[in-house]
Formats: sequence, C-alpha cells, structure tokens
Amino acid sequence: TGIDVQASRHHYWHMTRPMWASLAAHAEAGLRFDSSVSFQDEPGFRLGIALPFEPWDPVNQRTVETLQVPTMLMDTMLLKGEDDSIDSALARFESLLEHLKAASGISAIDWHEYTSVPAGQRREPLGHLYREILGCVSADSEVAVVDYESFEDELLHAPSPTSRASRV
Repeated sequence: TGIDVQASRHHYWHMTRPMWASLAAHAEAGLRFDSSVSFQDEPGFRLGIALPFEPWDPVNQRTVETLQVPTMLMDTMLLKGEDDSIDSALARFESLLEHLKAASGISAIDWHEYTSVPAGQRREPLGHLYREILGCVSADSEVAVVDYESFEDELLHAPSPTSRASRV
C-alpha cells in the first residue's frame, strides 16, 4: 500500500492462544503501538493495566517491543440487550472513566465508523451513545483525547506520569 503502518488492533481481539505469538509477530512487523490486549465482550482492562506497557513474553523470555495501549471498551460492549438504555450505558462509561482518571491512566476506545452516527434502526443507539461519550470526555478538564499520531509526542514524553491528565 505504500503506507507505513505504525499501530494495529486485532479484529475482535482474535489472537493466538496464548497471545504471545501474535504480540511477537506485531513487534517483528515493526508495529510501534497495538491495542489488541482487551476483553472481547466486556469493558475494562484485560491485564488490569491502565497505562501503556511493553508486555513480557513468558514463552520467549523477553519483552515484546510493541507498546500496548490498553483498550477500555468497544462500542458494542455497553449496549448489548434490549433492556440497556443510553443512560445506563453512559453511566457504565463514566464509571470506567473515573477509574481511569483515578489511576492517571491512558486508554483506547474502539468505536467503529458505522456505529459512530445515529443512522439505521439497529445502530442508532450506538451513534447516540458515542455522541454522549464524546460530550462527556470533551467537557472533562481532566481528560485529553488524542489520536495515535499525537500519542507519542503528547503522552510518552510528558514530564511525569503524575502530571498528566488521563488520556482517552
């Protein structure tokens, strides 16, 4: 493609079991960032880590040199059933965000483009929820929202972890 790929995420977090072979392949491919270590169905931090990290590969006894940016949630994790409301889903997100802020954490949110606008009966609630989440994080002075292109300069070279705002 002629494009220098710097970051990745496995679709629906389908990696090898155990995951170390997939993560090692990311490093061998030259990826700098990855967000593949996540739960498939529930929000939260799969390895209990809310900061970017280079995972230890117990099979090869070495660090995987692709920085893992933990994923906090995917769009379909908050609105699963007919009984789920936008308000209850937003409350779950706000709770996760409070935990992230308490840890001065950094996390990715995986939101698909086809669920980011309130169009179509099936996806409409996800589009509305996304707008609410964007409003929530943009109104919070303790949260900075950045893209991967800005990630390294803005976050990794910050003076100290305690001086950073939580990042999404």
